[in-house]
Amino acid sequence: MIFLVVPLSTAKGFLSISHYLMRLEDINNLLDEARNSLTNYCTTICKSQCCRKGKILLLKAEEKELIVGDELEQKEAIKNTILEKQDSGNYHFDFEKSGPCRWLSTDTGLCKAYENPGRPTICSDYPLFKVGEYVIAAGNCPAVASGQLDSRLEEVRRKGYRVV
Repeated sequence: MIFLVVPLSTAKGFLSISHYLMRLEDINNLLDEARNSLTNYCTTICKSQCCRKGKILLLKAEEKELIVGDELEQKEAIKNTILEKQDSGNYHFDFEKSGPCRWLSTDTGLCKAYENPGRPTICSDYPLFKVGEYVIAAGNCPAVASGQLDSRLEEVRRKGYRVV
């Protein structure tokens, strides 16, 4: 049995489940549009720094396999502290130690695994993450830091979400 838990009350009153689901689809579409608007900025100005530096969170086995490789490559990455298991059971992969993501095209700066269903959730959501009634904008993203998404984040605020 599957249960859907939704916040049915807001400061303006109660939401029906259908209204909540429409609102959820609306914000997800808005966030996708905002992310997609950054493609040119990311490839020409930022040079896809998110795929070159820092760590990414890998939530599923298929994400780990896509980013790191097969079991032997994963063991080697753990040994070299490129892949670190967290207490939660998830993994962090460190691009600072490994070099750029294996799926980043050096010619275009685009992700060669963009359409792959095993692509990590963090890759498809970055730099905007929806958590409940919050939208978290990644402060380490040059596009966020330079104000490239300010007008879109204002629209998110007008929809009743808190942007942090």
